[in-house]
Amino acid sequence: MTPEPSSSGRGRPKPRQRPRPAKERRSTPPTPGAGTASRPAREAGRGSAVATTRAGPSRTADTTARAPVPRTVAPAGAPWSPVEALAVIAVVAAGFMVKDILLNAEWLREAPAATVVLLRVLVLAVFYAAQVAVLAHLAARRALSFGEAFRLRRGGAWRSAAVSAGLVGALLVGTRAAATLYAALAHGLGFDPPGMRWNADLSRVFGAGLPGFALTVALVVLVGPLVEEVVFRGVILGAVSSRLGPWPAIVASALLFSVYHFTAWLLVPSFVLGVACGWLAARRPTLIPAVALHSLYNAVAVAAAFYVASR
Repeated sequence: MTPEPSSSGRGRPKPRQRPRPAKERRSTPPTPGAGTASRPAREAGRGSAVATTRAGPSRTADTTARAPVPRTVAPAGAPWSPVEALAVIAVVAAGFMVKDILLNAEWLREAPAATVVLLRVLVLAVFYAAQVAVLAHLAARRALSFGEAFRLRRGGAWRSAAVSAGLVGALLVGTRAAATLYAALAHGLGFDPPGMRWNADLSRVFGAGLPGFALTVALVVLVGPLVEEVVFRGVILGAVSSRLGPWPAIVASALLFSVYHFTAWLLVPSFVLGVACGWLAARRPTLIPAVALHSLYNAVAVAAAFYVASR
């Protein structure tokens, strides 16, 4: 006897489910990043989250704040162009010719000694002032100070300054030894041009007394080397080095520097000094070691000339 279905449907038989096809039963592989991950990945993620929670954002910020700051590199000066270098050379050459004509004029030789000294000081002062004016104009075109444009500021730490001082001392000994050797060879070969007596004439340019010594130190030891190094090792060496490399620039600036002194005696020693100053200018972060070497080189000659004149 078949029971009648109740109103609640409890006695109603369940419909028989048909089996799904094989294609429908096949499970779809989980898509990466869709919320399904393997157990090792979930444990790794949970561990990193715990580590981040324990570390906290403040510790990360402290680590970033304590990171070392890279040391700044010393400025290399302004990149001078060949046109600017040629302009400086033209100004120096024109000023040198005018200076030489005025200082060797017949009327100057017949003037009183005090007048001769005064005119020599004025001529040299105008000669160097014209060069400084051109150099300052080049620096102003780049909105740089004179020291920034021509690397006349101390660069590096005190250790770098000590290395520069050691190099200046060694090169001073080497250049003065080369000048002495050249003088001995020239005398031995009977080569005695008027320029050979240049060191002795130093004590007679501005006078052998104390005022003459002070003027010689000011122009020959201080002002002259500073202006000449900025011209030859600042502008000329920088313009040639940016296109041909350091050593062609060192040799070219040294050749121009030796021709600039315009005497047969000073030609070879000036070239040796120019190479030494050029090497210092190319290797050190500032032009100050080259200026110091040039000044000390001249200071030895001035001291020797006034010592001989006083005896």
